[in-house]
Amino acid sequence: TITVAPQTPAGTYTYTYTICEKLNPNNCDTATATVVVTAAKIDAVDDNYGPINGYVGGNTPSVLTNDTLNGQPVKPSEVNLTPGTSSNPGLTMNPDGTITVAPQTPAGTYTYTYTICEKLNPNNCDTATATVVVEAAKIDAVDDTSAPINGYVGGNTPSVLTNDTLNGQPVNPSQVTLTPGTSSNPGLTMNPDGTITVAPQTPAGTYTYTYTICEKLNPNNCDTATATVVVEAAKIDAVDDNYGPINGYVGGNTPSVLTNDTLNGQPVKPSEVNLTPGTSSNPGLTMNSDGTITVAPQTPAGTYTYTYTICEKLNPNNCDTATATVVVEAAKIDAVDDNYGPINGYVGGNTPSVLTNDTLNGQPVKPSEVNLTPGTSSNPGLTMNSDGTITVAPQTPAGTYTYTYTICEKLNPNNCDTATATVVVEAAKIDAVDDTSAPINGYVGGNTPSVLTNDTLNGQPVKPSEVNLTPGTSSNPGLTMNSDGTITVAPQTPAGTYTYTYTICEKLNPNNCDTATATVVVEAAKIDAV
Repeated sequence: TITVAPQTPAGTYTYTYTICEKLNPNNCDTATATVVVTAAKIDAVDDNYGPINGYVGGNTPSVLTNDTLNGQPVKPSEVNLTPGTSSNPGLTMNPDGTITVAPQTPAGTYTYTYTICEKLNPNNCDTATATVVVEAAKIDAVDDTSAPINGYVGGNTPSVLTNDTLNGQPVNPSQVTLTPGTSSNPGLTMNPDGTITVAPQTPAGTYTYTYTICEKLNPNNCDTATATVVVEAAKIDAVDDNYGPINGYVGGNTPSVLTNDTLNGQPVKPSEVNLTPGTSSNPGLTMNSDGTITVAPQTPAGTYTYTYTICEKLNPNNCDTATATVVVEAAKIDAVDDNYGPINGYVGGNTPSVLTNDTLNGQPVKPSEVNLTPGTSSNPGLTMNSDGTITVAPQTPAGTYTYTYTICEKLNPNNCDTATATVVVEAAKIDAVDDTSAPINGYVGGNTPSVLTNDTLNGQPVKPSEVNLTPGTSSNPGLTMNSDGTITVAPQTPAGTYTYTYTICEKLNPNNCDTATATVVVEAAKIDAV
């Protein structure tokens, strides 16, 4: 037998040999044995690998793993591996038969041929194809909800990319393409960096903005998400107001209630708000469209409240209410002391009205606007009338009298002032006129007319009942003045011209007196010597 040793290369080999008869050792013959040695069967088997993440790359198992030599798995030391050409340059076959997929290899199904040849028999070869599936990394656009943005001034959100991932890691903006969708409000704009700009004067609301991110390495590797943007109204603050005092007699206007109100922390612009007046606690107050409050003339004094509401025009439900407090004061009322007279107390009379020099709001009082309340006169002969005149009754004694009074504004009954009218009452002129009567016969005596006959009180003949007559001293004791003012000449009074003084005093005013002299001519009786 011929033994062929393992690892004998394939070929046709000869082996000569001689046989000799043992009986006749020289009886021999020679022959040749031809032995054909064949190579073992080599089988490179096609491979299928993946998917492998092309974002980070990776290695396949060795392509030799399923290849066989002589029906047994190939021993790498017994073969030579010759890579063919990959359908993507990002794939490299290593000497150990593994295939390295480089990072950032686009997703796809790639083929890589290779040949294995038996080292023992270098022409004993077989070729196979490795198919490698490279997949895209997982891309995840995650829905966003940013913090509220003030729509009055606008602002920017953080980038929508911030929470998005590629291959489980935060997205690198340089590795993706961002495509904005459509915002539910045109005031929102998505920028290339993924931030969303909220334009100033954007109404409050919750808005959505879709967007898509696609991997630049694999443009079809995309995901879509929705950014939710909450736009909030600016803070509106209607601040309570305090106005006045305003003179209610003439009325007036307050400043605007909007002056101290704010929108977004700044003074309100009237063009940006709607002003809605509430109800005033007094109908004499009217709130105007510019926020001023008109106090009508003849509004009673008091502290009045007026509510109002301001609402942002941009966000009609963004409102605040405040109260304006308006103090209305009464006009200054001034009752001015008066001095009247002298008034003749004998016949009496009227003063001018005490209201003449009184004022309301700095102007002469209109009697229709005040209530006049008389006080008490220091003499009952004085009466204050409803028109403010003071009547001095006839036969009022001379003197200086006071009469208090109070005027109160009808609009504001507690708006009052008190003054004193001083009235001087004078006595009527009393005039005792000297008398000269007709001669009286002293032999028989007689009476003169009354000395009062030509005397006057207040320019009129004296009424004896209104005066006191006080005789003086006669220049002759034979003359006596009687209570009625006549002078009695006693019988046997010597002829002569005699004087007799007297005084008359008004009973109403006992110090109102006058003195006169009566001249009495006494003649002798006719003597007749016959």
